[in-house]
Amino acid sequence: QLQTAMDTISRNTDAFNVNFADLDHILIVAGSSGDGPEYGENTLQTSESFTVHAAGYDAYGNYRGDENVNWSATGNIGYVSPESNSSSTTFTATQEGTGVIIADHPDPSVTDDQTGTITVTEAEVDHIIIRNAPNNGGTPVGDTTITADDQLTLYAAGYDAGDNYLGDVSVTWSLASGDLEPTISGSGSSYIFSPTKAPANGVIRATHAAAGSDLTGTITVDVGVLASIKIRNAPNNGGDEVGTVTMTTDDDLVLYAAGYDADGNFRSDQPVTWSSEGLTPPVSASNTSTITFSPTKPGSGTITADAGNNIKDDTGAITVRPGKVASLTIRDAAGGLGNEVGDVVMTLDDKLTLYAAGYDQYGNYAHDVVANWSVSSGDLDDPDPLTGTSTTFDPTTPGTSGKIQADSSGIADETGTITVGSVAYVLIRTAPNGAGIELGDTTLTADDSITLYAAGYDAGGNYIGDVTVDWQSTGTLTPSISTSGTISVTFAPTTAPATGTIIADHSVATDDVTGTITITPGKPVGEITLTPIPAIINANGSDTSRVTSSVIRDSDDNPAQGALISVNVTPQIATIIKPSDAAPEISGYQVTVNSSGYIAFTLQAGTTGGTATIIANSVDGGNAYGDTTLTLMSLNIVSINALSTTVSRGQPQAQVNMRVQNLGGETVTIQTANLTFSGPNPLHSYDDDYTVEWTENITSIPPGSTVTLIFQVGVDALAALDSVTIDGEIAGEMNGVAVSDVGAETTDKWLVQTQAHLEILKVSTPVDTITQGQKNIPVSMTIENTGQATALITTDSLTFWSGGTPVASDYQIFPNPSNPDSVRGGEQTQLNFSVTVSNTATLGEITVNGFISGHDANSSLLPLEDASADTPDSWFVKEAPVVGVISFQPSQQTVTQGQDAPWYLTMEVGNSGGSAVRLDSARVKFFIQGIDRTD
Repeated sequence: QLQTAMDTISRNTDAFNVNFADLDHILIVAGSSGDGPEYGENTLQTSESFTVHAAGYDAYGNYRGDENVNWSATGNIGYVSPESNSSSTTFTATQEGTGVIIADHPDPSVTDDQTGTITVTEAEVDHIIIRNAPNNGGTPVGDTTITADDQLTLYAAGYDAGDNYLGDVSVTWSLASGDLEPTISGSGSSYIFSPTKAPANGVIRATHAAAGSDLTGTITVDVGVLASIKIRNAPNNGGDEVGTVTMTTDDDLVLYAAGYDADGNFRSDQPVTWSSEGLTPPVSASNTSTITFSPTKPGSGTITADAGNNIKDDTGAITVRPGKVASLTIRDAAGGLGNEVGDVVMTLDDKLTLYAAGYDQYGNYAHDVVANWSVSSGDLDDPDPLTGTSTTFDPTTPGTSGKIQADSSGIADETGTITVGSVAYVLIRTAPNGAGIELGDTTLTADDSITLYAAGYDAGGNYIGDVTVDWQSTGTLTPSISTSGTISVTFAPTTAPATGTIIADHSVATDDVTGTITITPGKPVGEITLTPIPAIINANGSDTSRVTSSVIRDSDDNPAQGALISVNVTPQIATIIKPSDAAPEISGYQVTVNSSGYIAFTLQAGTTGGTATIIANSVDGGNAYGDTTLTLMSLNIVSINALSTTVSRGQPQAQVNMRVQNLGGETVTIQTANLTFSGPNPLHSYDDDYTVEWTENITSIPPGSTVTLIFQVGVDALAALDSVTIDGEIAGEMNGVAVSDVGAETTDKWLVQTQAHLEILKVSTPVDTITQGQKNIPVSMTIENTGQATALITTDSLTFWSGGTPVASDYQIFPNPSNPDSVRGGEQTQLNFSVTVSNTATLGEITVNGFISGHDANSSLLPLEDASADTPDSWFVKEAPVVGVISFQPSQQTVTQGQDAPWYLTMEVGNSGGSAVRLDSARVKFFIQGIDRTD
């Protein structure tokens, strides 16, 4: 309301409202809203913050309310949030400096505002915390468990006294306690711990230069995943890894599969699958960490533990020998051969030799034993002798029968019934005691054997027992049989192919003969020697190599004609193109042994270089095995070229070029290239005498291309003085396959010499006194090169000294144009000079010396210089003579024209100089009024 008043009379208007004027300007005010004073200057540290808002006013300063504005900060001292369309914002300081906060109203007619100067100072790190993520991420590292396969990355987060994060800071990392490996050592804002030892535990410390330190929790390292196994002879990583073992059938071998992680840390004994090769009984067990091998038969082989995922281990060779003798068998041949003696029918003409064969607990023949022989039953005659490893029963009493016993320390055996009677005929049978069949036509391999028995029959065809006969073979059977007085014979053929028969010849009865026996080769065994020709081919997709084998034989050394040999090429960078696979249904590539006993096949190169391993082994039984390698060249060092045939000890740079050819079908990336140095026979390495720097920036060779690599070679100051062969080696990669070449087709050589060394032996001149102004004085300088390398001369001169003062400027030196410009090693030469003395040359005794410089002919980087002769010379300089006419006096003052009478002229000459002069001539001239009238 408005009120007006006069004296005692007043009036009021009706009530009315006074509204704000239009928005005129804004002010930045502390806080998030409301009226208040304009925000002035402020000082804060990095990471601190404050909130301001934009208050709106009309032209009269009336507060209208808060206004949405756009916010910004200057001076790069921090940031505001939010930045736009907000009535308030929070400023956070991030960097030391000064600036202001600006509030920009979107209406251009409204006056904007800014704060006073905001000063940001750097906050000091008060403490650190070890975290598991950068930039204040993750969590503080407390107790942590990892494996030896893991990595643990730690970050040192820095904070001010108010726990504001300032950034990851550089610290020193160390092991506070425990046995963590590898050693904790390093500096920086982070640290990567890659453990190698397990089990292990410890605490890691981070130490800040000003803010103290922090510790992790206990870091426990457990072993990593299974990476390898070893077969050991004790549990829990005890004992030793099992290598070569020799044992008997009485022994037990206990094995354990010890597991390790990738760092070789023992995990535990691992359940594996056990198998064996060549051993009896075969080892076969699954999902167990230990086995006990109890052999029952002599032999040799290995045991394998397989944990899957290609993690396996093999023992060394296990050799099993027979155990101690546990039983005894009477046989009809020594050494465990022949047959156990059962029932025998003999005549008085027969003799039967018996052998006491000892066997271990599993029936394996050990050796013949000493036994006591006796007749255990019946009325047989006694054998002779009664003690020994063998005895002979030679009956003398007809119609007797009984058994003979052998007793060795309580271990005994007795024969079957021995009947002494008469035999009408014999039949050759395949089993004793009249069993088996009469042997007709049959086929055996060289690996087989057959035992034949002489069955005796009486005249009525009744079997009366196996009888002793003489055995012999016919045809080509090998070994030939010629055995006397045995009831049986064992034929183990060794030669194939072969045919023949076996005859049983009884002393009185009708003999017998087998049918035709045919022998074929046995299974392939032994080593196969493979020879590729050529052994090195180009990896160009077309080159071939023919591989032939040695003669492949069975166990009796017979060519294994017709056997299948499996051939495999690893890696498959070459392919067999002929002959065709003889058995495609079998894994691998099968080649048939030909009639000569060997295999041959042709390999074709692919386009990837490398070394292919070619493996050949027998397919159906047998242990024939062989391998070789075929090199597919994609890299070929064509030549080595040294730019000099000689080098000097200590020479810093000697250029050598290597020409390299890519013979393959793909680009080769060069990884390393180097030179090698060797001496003459006996060949030995001089590599330590040289430093090699590959200077060309050539990193790849396109297919079919040749490049030249340039090397700078430094020669050691003590390099061997020898003729040195220079060769090369290079390695690279083609499509992920390593390729390389060692040895150039054409090598080079250089001769290593001692450095050239110039010495001035003497300077000499034929004169010992000279005068000022004198010319053409001869001086010679004798020099010697005491090194082996040639010396090149670039400067040769003389020097002159008056006491210790150089006076070279008093002389002009003219080297003889024919002076040599080089001196070969170990030689002397002479340089000649002509010297002119200046008119003002220093007087007195002058030393004449020399100076020479140049460089080793093998390298301009090996300078040479000598500034003083071993034997200098000297001369004495005198003043030049000064000759003048002192007086000239005629004998008369006048003469008459045409006068005949003689008259004389006297001329007095003086020398006021420092040295004598010789007058060679004197002349007189006559002048009249300046005109020469001498004539």
